[in-house]
Amino acid sequence: MSDTAGTPIHPPHRLTFTVVNRSDPPQYDFLDPPAKEGEIGRLGPYRITGLLGKGGMGQVFRAEQFEPIRREVALKLI
Repeated sequence: MSDTAGTPIHPPHRLTFTVVNRSDPPQYDFLDPPAKEGEIGRLGPYRITGLLGKGGMGQVFRAEQFEPIRREVALKLI
């Protein structure tokens, strides 16, 4: 197939997907075990509830600070 100028048009790249079983959250050896349903683990006064992102310098987690006040925070662990 080619466009009107005769330049070949290549089909789009094929994407592949991996299905992840969400019922088995990832295990992180630097976290204390989860104490409640819906959390990945604990770190000090924080309940770690999800992974927001990761890169070359660390990982960013969604967490809830439960001492001294309850609030949702993002923790970057390097």
